[in-house]
Amino acid sequence: MSSHFASIGQSVANKLQPNLPYGQYDYRTYLRKPSEKSMFLIPVTEEELANIGKLLKNGNSRGLMNRLGAL
Repeated sequence: MSSHFASIGQSVANKLQPNLPYGQYDYRTYLRKPSEKSMFLIPVTEEELANIGKLLKNGNSRGLMNRLGAL
């Protein structure tokens, strides 16, 4: 399995047009249509999260006990 993943880069490189200089390849020649079910998360700092949390309105949550019901 490890050899499979280790060879992916070379396999993709072999499919690229060899007459183009590095960095001038059209990505569409080796990548399929992007998945609509993917997402990318950028790294954030603790301070950024705290600042976003401060912007949220209070009082809109049903609270823990309302979500748990009668357990």
